[in-house]
Amino acid sequence: VGDDADDRKQGFRLFREGDETSQRIKLNIGTGEGESWNDGEVIDATAGEWVHIAITVSSSQNTIYINGKAVRSSDLASPIDWTGCTDLNIGSGGPTFSYWDHKSDLSEMDELRFFNKALTSDEIATVMDY
Repeated sequence: VGDDADDRKQGFRLFREGDETSQRIKLNIGTGEGESWNDGEVIDATAGEWVHIAITVSSSQNTIYINGKAVRSSDLASPIDWTGCTDLNIGSGGPTFSYWDHKSDLSEMDELRFFNKALTSDEIATVMDY
């Protein structure tokens, strides 16, 4: 989710980087005048198992959860900026993030859920077990 391909100052980008053996789950949040990075954690890409990924974004912090466990949080200097963010691209960096060579992802996805609040750790576990 972003407003254009020129910067990362609006919306968010959840993505992974790595190779065929390990992948790092990362999150970038646009805060209007700047951005916040959360370098997440590495998952074993050879395990052959589903991995539950969840993120929460409050006005002051974002957190990445892997399989129900909070793995890393990052502070936000200001809340996420949604200005000009009208489209959600799933499994593709384009058109607002492909300039980093994040072009597409052929992974299977079971569910995608959005909530209008930052869930607690207990709520993340409940959603994961549902």
